[in-house]
Amino acid sequence: MRTIRFVAAGLLFASAAGAQIISLVKAEPDCIPAEKNGRVVAAATGLSTSQVMRMYFRWSEDGTADKDQKPYYWIDMETDPNGRYWAIPPKPEQRNHVLEYFTAAFVPPDRIASRTPVKFAKVTKNCQPNLDAREAGVSANLTIGETTPDQQKRKVWGFLCDGIATRINAQGIRRADEACRTCVVAWWLNPGIINPILGATVAGGVVGGNIISDTTEPSPSRPPGR
Repeated sequence: MRTIRFVAAGLLFASAAGAQIISLVKAEPDCIPAEKNGRVVAAATGLSTSQVMRMYFRWSEDGTADKDQKPYYWIDMETDPNGRYWAIPPKPEQRNHVLEYFTAAFVPPDRIASRTPVKFAKVTKNCQPNLDAREAGVSANLTIGETTPDQQKRKVWGFLCDGIATRINAQGIRRADEACRTCVVAWWLNPGIINPILGATVAGGVVGGNIISDTTEPSPSRPPGR
């Protein structure tokens, strides 16, 4: 069997004779909701036990598959008994108007055996994906994979931190998300924020809670895009 490989945006692709066919089913999204979670659905035939389905995605700044845009991130797709594969991308920021993505059969540790063409989904405020209970649960505990070393310790470009719990770097090492955790710490340390659970801030302190600050300095700057 002859295999052709090439590298693009930190990914190793392969095209081989007899590779399985991957297709996007009718449920592919026409849109992704702004600042909310949407879903991407795919179907595949002939997947081997060594392959997993992944969705690769990124913010498309101009709505085209421009090789000079930021590298892709990825999410392992969930599967249903009927062979349906689905993934929940993180919540797009307001400035993100287009989600660029494709789905692929991935062979660990670093090879894509087969993939769909690149697709684009508009990010709109009135998009209503209506996630079910399982999809909503996944959206609150996302694991985001990286394809290049410079993505590590930085927030997912063009997407909100909300729901992102875990990251996997380009070497395959899993870790807690450092960038979004930093945002959470900055939020708690900001004495000007009213916490509805602990009570309102008064004179730099928190009424009814155990977090007290005697400084009026602003919290550390959040990462770009927040």
